[in-house]
Amino acid sequence: MYAVYTALGIALITLITRKLKEVETSSLMLGHSIVGWFLYSVIIAFAQGFNSFNYQSNTTYIYLIIGGIANCTAQYAWTFAAQRSNATLCVLLKYSGVFYSFLVDLFVFR
Repeated sequence: MYAVYTALGIALITLITRKLKEVETSSLMLGHSIVGWFLYSVIIAFAQGFNSFNYQSNTTYIYLIIGGIANCTAQYAWTFAAQRSNATLCVLLKYSGVFYSFLVDLFVFR
C-alpha cells in the first residue's frame, strides 16, 4: 500500500512542480523542507514518542546523515529537472534508479 501512496505522491509533486515553473527552485525546496520537517516531526512524535532517535549503533547516525544529504541532493535535482524539462522523461529516468539501488544494496550493504 505504501508503494501506491509513493507513486501518487511522486505524480502529484511532479505536476505541482511543473505548474510552479516561475518559482525559483531554491525557494520551492525551502518550502518543501519546512513543511516536510514539521509534518514528519509531528508524525514521529505521536507515533514513536519523543525518544525516537535513540539508536544503539553509531553507524545508524552516519547512515542517517548520508541518506539525508543524498535525499536533499536528489530532491533538488528532481525539482530542477521537473521544472525545466518534460515531466514524463523525468519520471522514466527516475525509475532507472531501481537498478542503481539494487547495485548499491548488492555491493555496499552486503
